Amino acid sequence: MKEYSSGISRTVSTLVIIAIIISSGILVIALMQSNGNITTTPTTPSNGDFGAMAVEYIESRRDDVIFYWTCNNTLVNEDITTYYQQTEPSAFVDGIYINQTSTGADISVLFAPYSSDLIGEGSIDQTTYESLNGDLLNNGIGKMEAASTHPNDFPSSWPIDLYMYIFFDDDSFFFIGYTSDDGMVFIQNGTWSGFRSNGHPDVTGYIGNGYWLVEDGHLNSGMTALYTTVTNNVDYPEA
Repeated sequence: MKEYSSGISRTVSTLVIIAIIISSGILVIALMQSNGNITTTPTTPSNGDFGAMAVEYIESRRDDVIFYWTCNNTLVNEDITTYYQQTEPSAFVDGIYINQTSTGADISVLFAPYSSDLIGEGSIDQTTYESLNGDLLNNGIGKMEAASTHPNDFPSSWPIDLYMYIFFDDDSFFFIGYTSDDGMVFIQNGTWSGFRSNGHPDVTGYIGNGYWLVEDGHLNSGMTALYTTVTNNVDYPEA
């Protein structure tokens, strides 16, 4: 992993942990209250439509989103890297933050080597941010069907095409992983605690076994939108 000395990190205190646990055909929203008690609300989808239910959950928490984070995947390390190599042949994109703001979002692109503290920065308006969310979630995850069979672990094949986290302000997150070789998308919740010294979020654990969906081309527009949004709004940083 590359490391960065930038002040991207921010402190987020633990308030509650809200997580999706998916098992045995039931979606359970678990709430860990301040007194340590856990309450659960089970909901059984009519057609095993877990993708749509996951999006409904994320939409219900839209005001809790701090940022999106993506790294260690083909879209970031190869496709977006190739774009910036047109400006700087030695460029390598290590990770991307999309931080939600009151007017849209700020984008931070972390470049290697970490010793140079290379961070490209840009901003998008609310309309662009909502459109990106719609492509990735409503028109992406939300349209996927549950997998009748699936691998035992993620990733089960290489390369990883998309590896993305949505981090919330209560130290919880929602994870999306996609590998085109087997056509599978894996979703899971977990917890995090601030940032590592390398500028990456510090993931402290995963909740439940996660759930498998069939991608079936539904992420194409979302991945294209992510590529376009980043490259159209963030220039390679000046030395």
